[in-house]
Amino acid sequence: MEIQKETQPTEKIKIMIVEDELIVAKNIENHLRKIGYDVTCIVDSGEEAIARAAETKIDLVLMDIKLVGEIDGVEAARQIHDRFQIPVVYLTAYTDNETLQRAKVTAPFGYIIKPFEPKKLHTTIEISLYKNNMERKLKESELRFRTLASFSPVGIFQTDINGHCIYVNERWCEIAGLSPEQAMGDGWLKALLPEDRTDISDAWHQMMKSGGKFTREYRFQTPEGKITWVYGHAAPLKKESGEKTGYIGTITDITLLKKLEAELLTGKKLESIGTLAGGIAHDFNNLLAVIMGNISMIKNDPNITTDQNSILRSAEKASAQAAELARKLITFSKGGWLDRKEIIFSQLIQNTIRDNFPQEEDLFDIYIPGNLRAIDGDKGQLKQVFNNLLLNAVEADKEKKGKITIDARNVETLGENIPLKKGQYVKVTVKDSGIGIPKEQLDKIFDPYFSTKVRWAKKGMGLGLAISYSIIQKHEGHISVSSEPGKGTTVEVYLPAFNLEKLKKILDEIDKKEDSA
Repeated sequence: MEIQKETQPTEKIKIMIVEDELIVAKNIENHLRKIGYDVTCIVDSGEEAIARAAETKIDLVLMDIKLVGEIDGVEAARQIHDRFQIPVVYLTAYTDNETLQRAKVTAPFGYIIKPFEPKKLHTTIEISLYKNNMERKLKESELRFRTLASFSPVGIFQTDINGHCIYVNERWCEIAGLSPEQAMGDGWLKALLPEDRTDISDAWHQMMKSGGKFTREYRFQTPEGKITWVYGHAAPLKKESGEKTGYIGTITDITLLKKLEAELLTGKKLESIGTLAGGIAHDFNNLLAVIMGNISMIKNDPNITTDQNSILRSAEKASAQAAELARKLITFSKGGWLDRKEIIFSQLIQNTIRDNFPQEEDLFDIYIPGNLRAIDGDKGQLKQVFNNLLLNAVEADKEKKGKITIDARNVETLGENIPLKKGQYVKVTVKDSGIGIPKEQLDKIFDPYFSTKVRWAKKGMGLGLAISYSIIQKHEGHISVSSEPGKGTTVEVYLPAFNLEKLKKILDEIDKKEDSA
């Protein structure tokens, strides 16, 4: 036996008829009821139509233009649509040009001339309801997008095809110290620190010319003199057809990160700053999680336009980059715990190349003696160090297509020429034959966000060597760089050799402390 499921009846569409001739109104009502609509009321004046719209649930209004009272159908339609967002379809005998022009201004959803055909009436109503539904969903989508953009911690901007600014959100204005009106056109250039202005303007126009992307660090200066470091990212905005319509981008305030990392590098208040960095990164990631969750939810809205989706993708990418910066800040801090174990360097370097440079394996010449000592260190952090060093070498050596040598050997030091404790070490040398580094820049090579270093490395945030320096220091090792323009760069890393007896002593001391506790 087949069991039939009970289905709930669909709620009927509620329509108000505004017509000053009762016989005509009743005729319209009969047609609508036969089609399946629910006529909630019939009124003959604009004033009463507005009042009923305010107090009754109505899905659509059929409006005659000539009505009793002081308000005609055109004015009544305008107020009903503007105040209550109810679609209005004109059903009138008036076709003169003046009336049509007045009616057009109210943005009606349909215009039917009396006498009408029932089929024409039905079609117009259905199209009007569909159009109103799509318009409502689009407005809701735009409202969600605008809300997200307004409260985003990332500055968002949009330009036209010529690179002239046409939109900035509130966060952008806060960072730049300009109003949206001041930022329009080329006004945004005024927000740049004067000494950065030419460089960034040239880079921006080069991006537009090449059709590529814009990724730079630069500084904003408000009219009051406040300077803010930002990481800017922009990309072309395209239609579904691929036609470029402008550019969309974001700016992220990295001032605090730069200040904290600079202090960490110089050794000022390392413990307290490390704690602060962890707290900031934690809170920052919590905020980003909420933002990225909202972005993901809105991206799934089927009513999002192509332009809005591009803005959301840009904001999502900037948020992910901000999260990565927070992670790097924690790593860069000199605080933190090392998971020190016995590390076989040959395995470490081979895994690093395999995981990160599969296409460049032929570039590396590796020399490791069979009696090389094991390293005492944190495998994950040291892998990050050598990934940074090899990445710099690969990027610097691209034009010459030369070899990158990795040489490892056992050494002992008495602390005479190198600031290390007496003991056994593994010395690793990474050498490339690339473009080299000017002498005046070598003293700043380990500075975080060193701008010329970004150009030298060609990509990245300028944190690679700064993070590597911090990790090596935590391992009680040493790192140094020597270079000459046109002749390549050499990086030397000293890491403590694994000492089983020393490890046993450390473990014994830990056990004694736990027993006494």
